[in-house]
Amino acid sequence: MSDLPKSVGKPHRAALRHHARSLKPRIAKPDQSLKHSDIIFFNQGAEKSFVKLLTDILKEEHRLPYREALREAAYELNVSIETSQRYLEKHIARHAEFKLEEGYVILRPH
Repeated sequence: MSDLPKSVGKPHRAALRHHARSLKPRIAKPDQSLKHSDIIFFNQGAEKSFVKLLTDILKEEHRLPYREALREAAYELNVSIETSQRYLEKHIARHAEFKLEEGYVILRPH
C-alpha cells in the first residue's frame, strides 16, 4: 500500500479498488504471466470477459443450466470453477445482468 498517498490514512475498500485500477499492470519477469504479477488487473479483465461471454451465449441460447455456465466460463476464460462461480454469484444480484430461474441462468430484462 506504499503507493497510496499519505493523505488516504486507513483507505476505504472502494478507494483501494479505484487506486488499483489507476495502476498500470506490472510484469516483474518476462516469463511471468499477468495473473501472477498483477492479480487485481487480471481479475478485472477476467470478470468483464466473463460477463461478455455469458451475455453472448445467453443471447443465442436464452438460458443455460447453472453448472454448465460455470464450466463454459471456466474453460473459455482459463479460470477455476470457483472463480467462475464467484463471478456468477456476483452477477445474479438483484440489479445485475443475469438472473437465476429454476436452476437456469438467463439474461435479466432491463
